[in-house]
Parts: sequence; C-alpha cells; structure tokens
Amino acid sequence: MSPLKALAADIRENLERPLAEIAQVGRELGLAVPDLRVVARTGDTSRGLRAAMLRQPPHLLITTPESLYLLVTAARAASGSGRSAR
Repeated sequence: MSPLKALAADIRENLERPLAEIAQVGRELGLAVPDLRVVARTGDTSRGLRAAMLRQPPHLLITTPESLYLLVTAARAASGSGRSAR
C-alpha cells in the first residue's frame, strides 16, 4: 500500500528489478522460476488494465488506499455479499 501514486510506481520498479535478477540467477542455476507479475493500481489505471488484472491477477499488487477501497467494495458488490433483506 502506498499513500501516493508516484510512490506506488517507485515501489513497483524497486520490486521488479530484484525479482528479475533473482529469476535470472535461478535460470542460470537451472531452476524453474515462476514469472511473478507486479502491478501498480491507482486512480489513473486504465479500464483496460483493470480488466486485465481481473482476468489474470498479479502476484504482487501495489495500490493506494483509495484504489484498495474501490477494489474491496467492488468485489463485495459483484459477489452479492452485501446485506440482504430477510
């Protein structure tokens, strides 16, 4: 979680570099290396990228508090897990 979208982008970049280096060393050692995806989601994330994240969720998601709120409330609304009248 990042309070600012610019910081979220920096965090994503700072994760991608070491993950790529770890993967390269793993491949050089003959190990099966998973392809870990890191994505930053902010209020500026395009609708297409948001949809792609739903189809294939990233392994690591960096987001702002506002975007996390939208993710959580949208998931609750989509699943119909809100309160129901009895």
